[in-house]
Amino acid sequence: MRQAHIFADGSLGTWQATTPLPVALDGHVAVVYNSWIYVIGGYQQRSVFMAPVRADGSLGAWQALSRLPVLARPVRWS
Repeated sequence: MRQAHIFADGSLGTWQATTPLPVALDGHVAVVYNSWIYVIGGYQQRSVFMAPVRADGSLGAWQALSRLPVLARPVRWS
């Protein structure tokens, strides 16, 4: 995982390494809600993970959640 500060003008700061996921994923979806980041699915994956987003933007430890009942399809961008 990598993170960068987002400045008021929308530009990004330098990318830095942060708390890595417990497994490598490809084609997954990530969403932030209520100070938590959720990483869901991926290519041939049913995994769901969450980690707290700290006040300084860094991530706490990842926690595995209940797996998806079926394989998630990879995200496709057009």
